[in-house]
Amino acid sequence: MPVTPELFQGANWDLIVVHDQLHLGAIYHFDEENVQRDFGKPLEIKLAELATLTGRVLDPLGKPVQNGRVVLTVDIPQKELRNGILSESHSFASFPALETLTDENGRYTLENVNPDVGLS
Repeated sequence: MPVTPELFQGANWDLIVVHDQLHLGAIYHFDEENVQRDFGKPLEIKLAELATLTGRVLDPLGKPVQNGRVVLTVDIPQKELRNGILSESHSFASFPALETLTDENGRYTLENVNPDVGLS
């Protein structure tokens, strides 16, 4: 099947690009408008510096949680035009998943976090 703009009708796709060694990344959102406008042209994606997120997990008594699972999800706003009304919904990107375990002091580090997207 050839790739045509019609293939993207009604679809919202996100392209996630990460360069682990250089700590750079970006998310490019494909929607019907930019596919129609830019189809057939080379796609230029500008990578931005990624961040490192660190923290500590404590239990209700204030003691460190050892081997606690920390998972980062990315909240990407999706704007859609339905019945003449522009609405915004949110989706959660599951790739690449950022996840780690806490150490014996409850501390964790997540690398290659894109600081330009909503985190939850």
